[in-house]
Amino acid sequence: MKKILIFTSTRAEYGLLKWIIKKLSSKFIILVTAGGTHLSHEDGYTIREIIHDKIKNVIELPFLLSSRDKTSLTISVGNGLIQMAQIFRINKPDYTVILGDRYELYIPAITSLLFNVPIVHLHGGEITEGVIDEQIRHAITKMAHIHMPSTEFYAKNISRMGEEDWRIHIVGAPGLENAARERLFSIDEIKKKIGINLKKPSILCTYHAVTLESLNKTTHQIRNIINALNKFSDLQIIFTRPSAEVGSEIIARNIKDAVEKHKNKWFYFDSLGIKTYQSILKYAKALVGNSSKKLICI
Repeated sequence: MKKILIFTSTRAEYGLLKWIIKKLSSKFIILVTAGGTHLSHEDGYTIREIIHDKIKNVIELPFLLSSRDKTSLTISVGNGLIQMAQIFRINKPDYTVILGDRYELYIPAITSLLFNVPIVHLHGGEITEGVIDEQIRHAITKMAHIHMPSTEFYAKNISRMGEEDWRIHIVGAPGLENAARERLFSIDEIKKKIGINLKKPSILCTYHAVTLESLNKTTHQIRNIINALNKFSDLQIIFTRPSAEVGSEIIARNIKDAVEKHKNKWFYFDSLGIKTYQSILKYAKALVGNSSKKLICI
């Protein structure tokens, strides 16, 4: 039976891969390598969700350093490459599946290339301005062997990059599986789970660092968001932690300071989990931030 290695390093990524993993598990041996913020208590230790979903053959990949500066994140990728090489040597996967555009994806992508393992890439061909995701996504497109974009428009972008059309398969957005399959929590269930009454008007806020801009601009941007939200004194604000990248510590620190000043009105969570996040979004008045969510997955 063929072995497929599936890589995940964030809560959002796993949310998109969850049903893919479950479906493929009936026909292949699936090796799920989970690292990054999944193993960070500061980021919610979201590997618990993977375990809760009864995913088998999970291999932990503790490569992420606690600091989120440029040096630390670069070293983290190096750590991941060393560990991933050992995983490939021992397990000998036949294919690698990676999704998206985060810098951590270089870990399985580079290892796959050097081990001559074909890469299947989901959500290629997309466009994201102002962040390093753009360069990473397109670089991985050129490293990948099979492309599974979400729309015809993105498929054409991949074709324009010189990829052979027979390698490109439009599969839709896997995040739609969450919307179709998950039974969301009711308002009462959400209150019992996280202590927030969503019968009161609320805003959900998820903001990530704009990684091609300076840290001074990151500080300015998050403070502008907080100042704007201050104008809505009649609303509850629910914040989630930004993803692990340069500038994320600045964002998290400013959010925590603001939440401390608005006790019982503003709330902060390292991670809400896929189902809770979607459930809150169902009842929230608005979603504020700069994350694409890949169809509401964190």
